[in-house]
Amino acid sequence: MILAAVYFAGGVLVATAESKGQVDAVQQTGHDLTKIDAFLSNVTVRDSSKTDAAAFQAAIDGYAAKLTETSAIVIADQDRIDATSHNIDFFDWLTPLESGQVHAHDATIGHARAALADVARAVAIARTETVFWSAYVSAAINADKGLVAAKKQDYAGATGGFQEARNDLSKAQLLVKDPDVPPQFVPLVDYYSRLMRDLGGLTGAAQANDVEGALAYARQVVADSTPLSFDQAGFRVWYSKKIGTIQADFRKHSGHVPHYAPTSTQLV
Repeated sequence: MILAAVYFAGGVLVATAESKGQVDAVQQTGHDLTKIDAFLSNVTVRDSSKTDAAAFQAAIDGYAAKLTETSAIVIADQDRIDATSHNIDFFDWLTPLESGQVHAHDATIGHARAALADVARAVAIARTETVFWSAYVSAAINADKGLVAAKKQDYAGATGGFQEARNDLSKAQLLVKDPDVPPQFVPLVDYYSRLMRDLGGLTGAAQANDVEGALAYARQVVADSTPLSFDQAGFRVWYSKKIGTIQADFRKHSGHVPHYAPTSTQLV
């Protein structure tokens, strides 16, 4: 009888503690989901100019910093929710008569998990995009330097621009095929690919002291270098569909988590 009394009394204490732990965990997660919502609603990269390398790089840097912060929040929340669920499962044997109290917030935790899973998807997409964007901007800056040098018949300068741009452009050419990279970047990557082909021929001819060949490639470089344009409207639509779908599911689940407050920003 004494053991039974201790068992049931201990069960009450454990159930109360676990229930309080659940409340604390989901409330903190709710606060964090509000911060994460701000990240999902961030459109600075979407609205920045893709043909102004300096402005685009500034937008990328700011977005990458927010991405790093969000990734850390997601990991911390996932660990907290996992630890809470583990404690509930571990002490469940001790609280048979208080199972309702112990599992009172299971549904809320389930919604928190689903919301965090949505964020993990968004973070993975954002990481792929930022890697591509950084490679593209670096390739564009150096290719443009080579283009300016080629137009001035500065073969040494053209060679330097070509060499610096080549590796980054190779990364961009590979990543632009990824489904998480906006297809609107394909024409820009193709443009710099043609430019690199011409600059490669120019630098090769210059290194071989083939003056006529270098001049011919220089003329080709000038002919292929047309003003760049970017389908900004198409990119906004793609971005809104890609991230907006995730954001909608995220908000659907986050709305069940205490202390979550959605932002007023709309992607579309």
